Amino acid sequence: MKLSAENGHLFYKLYPALMCYTNQRLKVVDKMAAGFEEYLAIPGELRLRVRDTLFSHRELIDEFVRKNPNGLTLTELSIVASWKQAVVGTFYIFRYFKDYTVFLDDRKPPRVYGVIAIADPLEELLGPALPVLTPAVLLPFNGKIVYDGLLSPYQVIFGPNIQKRLSDAYKEAKDNYGIIRSLPFQE
Repeated sequence: MKLSAENGHLFYKLYPALMCYTNQRLKVVDKMAAGFEEYLAIPGELRLRVRDTLFSHRELIDEFVRKNPNGLTLTELSIVASWKQAVVGTFYIFRYFKDYTVFLDDRKPPRVYGVIAIADPLEELLGPALPVLTPAVLLPFNGKIVYDGLLSPYQVIFGPNIQKRLSDAYKEAKDNYGIIRSLPFQE
């Protein structure tokens, strides 16, 4: 499952603008573009560095919203402001379903998130072999959860004992909280 083309374009209008602002303020990398195509042309490892810096300094989100350097609408600013509720961590991409992909966090107690891709379905990007372990940022977006388009999966293969442990954690999380499909999550 992925966002509609309209929502995908909206995401890629807002997120690169915030990343560019972060880079301008904190000088993380030499260049960070705010436009969609220019942003995607920047190597992923540079975008990851800026992303990680942003979520270590979430106050920049409030500053961006307050200053509104890109002249965004109030609706667009409210989407950006909601990103302070991002869930940042390491996740097992655990299952593909028709309506979302299951991200299982590695925390105690475990939680599972139903995540929607922005443009390309995750199954196309990652292939059918699951689970995949990756750092990720999950963002609220118009009542759904998306990841920020930046994944850097670890190259590991999980044996049967780990697979069993992950299945147990998935069941525990699903029993305790259900599949979380919007943020912020309230217990």
